[in-house]
Amino acid sequence: MSFCSGSKNDEGVLFTGGADGAIRSFFSHDGRLQPVVTASCHTSPIKCLSTIQQSDANTLVATGSLDQTLITHTCKGGAMKLHALYSGGHTNSIGSVAMKNDGGETLMSSGDWDGGLSLWRIPGVSAESNDENATALTKKSKGNRGSANSSSVAKLQEVKPLHSIKAHSSSISGLEFG
Repeated sequence: MSFCSGSKNDEGVLFTGGADGAIRSFFSHDGRLQPVVTASCHTSPIKCLSTIQQSDANTLVATGSLDQTLITHTCKGGAMKLHALYSGGHTNSIGSVAMKNDGGETLMSSGDWDGGLSLWRIPGVSAESNDENATALTKKSKGNRGSANSSSVAKLQEVKPLHSIKAHSSSISGLEFG
């Protein structure tokens, strides 16, 4: 059974999320994929992934996991930085995620295996914003999953949902803002 999904940004970077709980990015050049960076972020397999371009040329990458959390990373120029952890909106594994830019802010929606639907406001991606609102968190780890090219951050914003509802009687398998 595969737990992998993928998306690409406007620069031709392909992002994948896998059963190992990691995001990987690849550049496409001359019909070949070149690995760029790996970020170990979830303690369980990634089930969904979404990307969106920001006005500052950052790509925001959101992942949802069997660990019932969402995580966002910023990606620019081949570097991937941990941005925020989204928790408290789901009581089961997250299977779908979508993002949209809406009047100067970015919104994210996520769906879980019990039919739960949550709406989130993504905090600003500037370093100043991260430092002002950072909460010290300790990430659970499965052994030594990090590597020289993995992202690691001691401080991380923890975000709670704007709203959560029971939208379906069973799993939400897809989301898209219209």
